[in-house]
Amino acid sequence: MAKISFYDGHGKLYYNPNTELNIGVGGTETVLIQSAKALAKKGHEVSVYIKCNFPDIYDNVKYYMYHDYTPQNEDALIGFENFPTNRNAKKVFNFTNRYYIQDIERFPFVDKIIAVSDWQRDYFASLLSKELVSKMIVINLGVDQSFFQETEKQPFSITYAGSPAKGGMPALVSVFQRLKIPNIKLHAYGGGGLWGWDNEQYRHIYNNLIKNGILYHGQIGKEEMALRLNQSQIFLYPVGQHHKEAFCLVVLQAMAAGNIVITTDNGNLKNLVGDRGFIIPGDINHYIWAMEVVDKITKLYENPELMKELSNRSKEFAKQFSWSKTAESLEKLIL
Repeated sequence: MAKISFYDGHGKLYYNPNTELNIGVGGTETVLIQSAKALAKKGHEVSVYIKCNFPDIYDNVKYYMYHDYTPQNEDALIGFENFPTNRNAKKVFNFTNRYYIQDIERFPFVDKIIAVSDWQRDYFASLLSKELVSKMIVINLGVDQSFFQETEKQPFSITYAGSPAKGGMPALVSVFQRLKIPNIKLHAYGGGGLWGWDNEQYRHIYNNLIKNGILYHGQIGKEEMALRLNQSQIFLYPVGQHHKEAFCLVVLQAMAAGNIVITTDNGNLKNLVGDRGFIIPGDINHYIWAMEVVDKITKLYENPELMKELSNRSKEFAKQFSWSKTAESLEKLIL
């Protein structure tokens, strides 16, 4: 079995696996927690060095503060777009979960660059040197089994979950104002705290959602989010043009819960959603985009058979992704 260290010291959030479960964390933190857990489950000796708010052993993984890392002569050191200054690992991997080219160029010494989707790999391939491109490999992310539930759907229920910094929350208002379906409810989840940001800077966005009749619930943990998504029928996910989705875990989680995804043409979203939902191109802040979304939602509720078919197809598609498969792909690089 291999000795493996995960490292991420540049995020703002102080967290541990219980934070993900009970309070919620961002995508990068989820990837790190779940990948480490899956590798430990396979019998590997796994350590994690992050901004850990309570260092301890979780799911057979040892969690430390990132500044306490010392060279371990481990079989693999997996850095999430940053690395400790001193290291002597046999193999070093850069696990990239974002779309910033500097996250790659700063670390030319790595053995492999792990991209999380074909879209992300191709995006970087058009910008990077041939040497760095040759180091790239795609490892898809997983979805936790807790999102696959047989929960009764709440009628006329639409859900959004995401970061206020991605620009999607304000766009919900324009859509909701145009929906003329009786008893329709739009639930919004998320907050700056998921990433360790000052949540108050987004307070005006949250207040505007509430003012316009959208049910804003704030930030919740994975366990509660899995339940809420399983009660939902449609997952509405607008994303601003300033952001690019390298993979988008929350959309995959929504699909696992049987939601029909309506989103924009951004990064990897088209590859995830495919013909199981709807990609609405254009500016999410323009009224034309909102009108197109309302048209798709209305037609879904007018055609229950289509809604059921797309829901089942979304769930079946999501079943091919698991953290166990992610761990198996990492093992092939390490061993």
